[in-house]
Amino acid sequence: MKEISEKARPGTAGTDEILTLKQFADYLKCHPSSLYRLIRDGDVPYFRLGSDYRFQKSTIDNWIRNKTRARARG
Repeated sequence: MKEISEKARPGTAGTDEILTLKQFADYLKCHPSSLYRLIRDGDVPYFRLGSDYRFQKSTIDNWIRNKTRARARG
């Protein structure tokens, strides 16, 4: 039987983790209503799982890096 590596297993690798809205708000240290505004305005990458919002941590980390660079450049 072929063993699945930790990296290939969804939700177990650090940056491949899928976050709920509350987990994402905790990660950014912001209020969930701030995230709903970002979602509504199309400013943050997300996907839907039924009626819930989900966020891929690696995509979010990249989004943060891009936003940080854009702000730093001015």
